[in-house]
Amino acid sequence: MLDGESAMFSPNEFFSSAGAPPSRKKPFAVVFGSAGASPSHTIVHYAVDEPHGYGISPDAVRRFCQVIAETDPEHPTFVNEVPGVVTQYANIAHITGTDPYPIGSGVPESLSWVGNAVKQTVEAAGGRPVWAVIQSHRQPPPNSDNRFPMPEEIRCMAYLALNNGAKGLLFYAWGDVYRTEQGEWVSGFKFSEQLQRFFQNFNNELAEMGLHYLSGKVRKDAVKIEPADTALDAVWIEHGKAKFLVVVNPTSKPVRATISTPLNRFEKEFAPFEVHIARF
Repeated sequence: MLDGESAMFSPNEFFSSAGAPPSRKKPFAVVFGSAGASPSHTIVHYAVDEPHGYGISPDAVRRFCQVIAETDPEHPTFVNEVPGVVTQYANIAHITGTDPYPIGSGVPESLSWVGNAVKQTVEAAGGRPVWAVIQSHRQPPPNSDNRFPMPEEIRCMAYLALNNGAKGLLFYAWGDVYRTEQGEWVSGFKFSEQLQRFFQNFNNELAEMGLHYLSGKVRKDAVKIEPADTALDAVWIEHGKAKFLVVVNPTSKPVRATISTPLNRFEKEFAPFEVHIARF
């Protein structure tokens, strides 16, 4: 999560000249940082969000990222696209994002789509870093029965993304509100006291574990799961003297399995959407 504001400018004219239909022009590139601040406060240039749905071709996005890079070569560009078509845009910007949102009104049978979407994006990115956008809002349409994700679902999705190669996490959306004839329908997790309390602790957890994922050696082949056809997603992390086992149950049902690591072997029942972290 980012503390600063976002400075926004419109590349409509660029994308219109590049062939995007006028009614589907995507109006933003975002600088993550403080609005109006010096370049030293910039984190990344958010070039465009979900361009495929707006008729913006990979070539047009590539040219726009080049314009941004020429203007500010000191900071990376970021393009986000939905699963399914993200592979078409995965080798354009310095950083590629994808945003699988699996939660509607009910309890999903599995959140494994998040890990699979990240894995596919990583494979298509050609060594460029991938960020995952984790659903933290209730999805439109407004006035639907869609709900906010539960804290355990957000934690599960975050670690599924990390286990499958994500190098950064974004949590969407903060303050979205839809104004309808029936009144305001809030969507962003700004309006969920439960999620506000959750993120206060979860941010601290990610600040610690993120360093191990980014700087350590993350291996799936070092963990054996029996039976092999369980839905569990597990990695072994080695970072300096620290060693971690991270096992994620992406399903809404308990899963019992035997886990073998380079240092131990144990049997455990993993609760629905549980993230099990053991440090050695």
